[in-house]
Amino acid sequence: MIRFLFAFLTVSLSHGAYEWHSVQIRGGGYVHGVQFHPSTENLAYIRTDVGGAYKYNSSDHSWIALNDAFNDGNDMGSMAIGLDPDNPEVVYSTGGLYTDLAWCGEASFLRSSDRGKTWEKLPLNTNTVSGTDNSKVTSSGSLCLAGNGTGRGTGNRIAAKGQTIYLGTSQNGLLKSTNKGSNWESVDYFSTSSGVSAVQFDKNGNIYAAPYGGGVFYSNDGQNWTQLGSFSQTVYQMSYNPTNNELWLTVNSSNPLDQNSAGGGAVYKCDLDNKTAAEIDMPQDYNGFLGISVNPQDAQQIVVSTVGTWGGNGGPIDGASFKSHEGIYMSVDGGATWKDIVAHGVFDANSAYNAASSNPHWMSALAINPFDGNHVTFGTGYGMWSTFDAKAENPTWIYTSTGIEETVPLGLASTPKGAPLVSVVGDVDGFYHSNLDTPPLSRHKLSDSKSEAGTNYDLAWAQNQPEIMVRVHKNSNHGLGAYSDDGGLNWTNFASHPDASGSGENNFIAISADASTIVWNMANSGMHYSTDQGKTWQAASNTAIELSGFRPVADKINANVFYLYNAGSGKLYQSSDKGINWAVINSDLAQVDDWAYGNMNLFSSPAQEGELWVTQGANIYACAEGCSWSDNFKGGLWFGDGKVLRSTDGGASFKDVNGFLYGRQVAFGKGKTEDFAIYLVGMANDGTQGVFRSDDNGTSWTRVNDDNHQFGGVDRIGADPCIYSRIYISGSGRGIIYGQEPGSVNTSCSERSDFNKPTKLAPKPSITYSWQRQQNMITSKQSLTLRNVQGRIVEHSLSGEVNLTNHKAGIYLLQVGNSPQNYKIFNP
Repeated sequence: MIRFLFAFLTVSLSHGAYEWHSVQIRGGGYVHGVQFHPSTENLAYIRTDVGGAYKYNSSDHSWIALNDAFNDGNDMGSMAIGLDPDNPEVVYSTGGLYTDLAWCGEASFLRSSDRGKTWEKLPLNTNTVSGTDNSKVTSSGSLCLAGNGTGRGTGNRIAAKGQTIYLGTSQNGLLKSTNKGSNWESVDYFSTSSGVSAVQFDKNGNIYAAPYGGGVFYSNDGQNWTQLGSFSQTVYQMSYNPTNNELWLTVNSSNPLDQNSAGGGAVYKCDLDNKTAAEIDMPQDYNGFLGISVNPQDAQQIVVSTVGTWGGNGGPIDGASFKSHEGIYMSVDGGATWKDIVAHGVFDANSAYNAASSNPHWMSALAINPFDGNHVTFGTGYGMWSTFDAKAENPTWIYTSTGIEETVPLGLASTPKGAPLVSVVGDVDGFYHSNLDTPPLSRHKLSDSKSEAGTNYDLAWAQNQPEIMVRVHKNSNHGLGAYSDDGGLNWTNFASHPDASGSGENNFIAISADASTIVWNMANSGMHYSTDQGKTWQAASNTAIELSGFRPVADKINANVFYLYNAGSGKLYQSSDKGINWAVINSDLAQVDDWAYGNMNLFSSPAQEGELWVTQGANIYACAEGCSWSDNFKGGLWFGDGKVLRSTDGGASFKDVNGFLYGRQVAFGKGKTEDFAIYLVGMANDGTQGVFRSDDNGTSWTRVNDDNHQFGGVDRIGADPCIYSRIYISGSGRGIIYGQEPGSVNTSCSERSDFNKPTKLAPKPSITYSWQRQQNMITSKQSLTLRNVQGRIVEHSLSGEVNLTNHKAGIYLLQVGNSPQNYKIFNP
């Protein structure tokens, strides 16, 4: 292959003044843990399986993403959150997605001393953890955690008290640190255990641990351990009641660590003074139990969520016909009686936007606000719901997922017509984003305008007819894909599909510049094409062996031409007859194993016919000291050629785009002085990772993001053809984020919904705070806090009742629930 170098290329590491916002979807992923600080009001955190941790914003019941400065997606797998009851400034978390030792990333322990504003990453490996079984670490000595694996909803796995921290791992037993996580030792007693699902300190300083093998064990020194009574079941979650020194447990006899199908459930209360465990009588209409929470300031209030029932119907949008898959039992008398506050509740569909069609499930995240017993919140597979009147006859549930963005985008399209952005995503189809700052009311639908497919794998649009789009999904009963002629607002199922077994993540589609031809590369049966909008399909000349599993791209100018880069063989294919025949035009590109295919990508430029860009993996040399990538790539990183290439002759020859150690993604948007700005996701020669922009056709580059906006690493990028500087990116489990220079507005594309419209955030779900006064009694469905005029709390009522005869005459300030407003009360 012929290559030339671009001369005088410069890469600027300074970044432009970009502002960053989440494209509003709200939720979209599994929130598997929530924790309120037991002694500090309005302080709470959630953890997600692939999108990191969030902190509660009590002023509007939204959530603040805490891990956007991370550049490693593995650290976005948050398996645990740890709080120190005596120090509200401290918060701990973990990083790690999977536990397969052949390919999992290095686990990390994350600590913050400023409530999650900044973090220190501490690796978990044989250098920092002593006594670990070498058969349970990677070849480089790293431990691995299952933030997105089996048991991720168990917990809590971190117990912290001053300098001492215990961490329950996924397959390395129990770890103990006496210096806040800087170093660890494996606790010998659990050295033969695979994992530990939960750990907890009691008020006397004793530590309790629940290994996967069953039972609860306690110690007063971390070295000598005793089993708690005869209890021997596998614990899913535990919650501590400091008033009575009790530990409450959920257990399941079948699939005991699974948030989807655990069964044979039971709830236990452990008397820690007498070291006994007793099973609690629960209602019989359940299968298993997941989450459990005891109010630390009201020992009589407990909530428990169910699992494996799957007996629901519809979503909150369906009104009276909606029935939740799972329930939440609440007791206000210490477990003597129980009420399902989900089954008796009313779900506010309007607050949920597109999530109103989803049904609650996987309720491992469950908590009572210790300062407001009416405030109960739970996580599900797609976000958070909360009630602020849990003790009412029919509690109202509100979708409190503002700020949580956890979808995994698999395709982004920004065109000159219709919405500024159309997406396809994992699990929840994708969306028509007519306003980036307001959640869409629904997901992409199928032809019946009601059904949803779930995961969508790919999205493409016609360059010269941008209102024509195609997408691929996993529902074989609805064509495995769909066609839109109104820019993604409405969709028509493909009338047929080539191969039902081809549904999967390696199922890719492209459409010609004039929208006359669709080419579809099926995962198992190879390339097919359609000239009648998916009604019929014909096989291309090449077999699945040559082309299947790779993404075709259309030439943005010539409607007859398509391309495909086979990273398994290093060959570039071209079709010049609308996908019928394919021929090798270049056989000298990088060749890699299948695990690295995602970094070997082909992009077609709208600047001119035959302009192609190729990313070819990474070739980072080993660096022990003195280079900025040493922390992430100590041994170097080699796959492919580590080149970013550019062709202007349809791939016959390429030039190196110099200045980068590697690139992953390329996009083209509205230019500043040139016709197009070019964006590249990769690493500059000095080791700086980021998103770079060129305004001079690739001669020089400027980084547009900064170290505080890395979102776990950028997996995908799209650029706006109507707004200079605007890009759309997907972080690691952080949904879709758009970045732009301040004040950027669409003033050039009049057929777009955002023409001459500045961005504006949608209102958050409203929460009504109400109270009544009859003579000296003040009552509310929410908690009541009474303060004197100096601001000191004189009464805090979780039951929502305040009797003014118990207080001196004068003026008081009344707060209802977490309302930011105070009401002036006169007590005669």
